[in-house]
Amino acid sequence: MMRRTCLPDLAGTAIAPAVASDLLASGFAARLTGGPSVEEWEATLAAYGTDYTAPS
Repeated sequence: MMRRTCLPDLAGTAIAPAVASDLLASGFAARLTGGPSVEEWEATLAAYGTDYTAPS
């Protein structure tokens, strides 16, 4: 058994769902307390798309 890789892998699989849950909860909480409007999100996404496809 590879103990050097087993323990970190086990810890990662135990911690990752908790971290993802916290991120989702904070994201939903932020949206419920206000946050950007739909138009602001659309403008942000359009800017990201333009920046992503622009030659570097």
